[in-house]
Amino acid sequence: MIKLTKIKLKSSYLLFLIPLLASFKCVKEPTEYVYKTLDMNLANANTSGTGPLVVENSVPKNAYGIRIQLTFSSPKVNHDYKTHRNEDSVTEFVITSSEGFNGIAPGNSLNHLFSFRKNANQFVGISPESYTNIFSISDENTSDNYLFLAQSPNTPGDYTFHLSATFSDGRVLSKSVSVNLHQ
Repeated sequence: MIKLTKIKLKSSYLLFLIPLLASFKCVKEPTEYVYKTLDMNLANANTSGTGPLVVENSVPKNAYGIRIQLTFSSPKVNHDYKTHRNEDSVTEFVITSSEGFNGIAPGNSLNHLFSFRKNANQFVGISPESYTNIFSISDENTSDNYLFLAQSPNTPGDYTFHLSATFSDGRVLSKSVSVNLHQ
């Protein structure tokens, strides 16, 4: 009788545990970190030193750069994700100036005059292939990337550069930065 009661109790526990165990789902760690670019802020940079230095509004014309500070949708990344992907890819990225620049009329693309540091030893031109690198995330919810002016203006003076990024969801982020480029 005692053995039969123990068997009944054990089977009762099993009947109770089976639905409970079935309610747990296996949760896999994500391998891809998906984020969205929310905002873009610009600052002038002096690139004459060992690294770009953010400055207010006056830079030697042969050492000009633009810092692009991006804000992303998610807080600090706490996982070792295998890949990172912007939810809305950049479909167009254009740099223009309000002033004429070395024979290029105001409002026309200056992308070919800027480069982007892809890694410590490699600079690449601004092209659709480099958009992903420019709008990439770091381990924080902001990321600083720099564009370097590869061709100095023929004429020193005041310039306003406009950067515009169009995303695959139709959003457009546009910002401007003004600078005095001097000798």
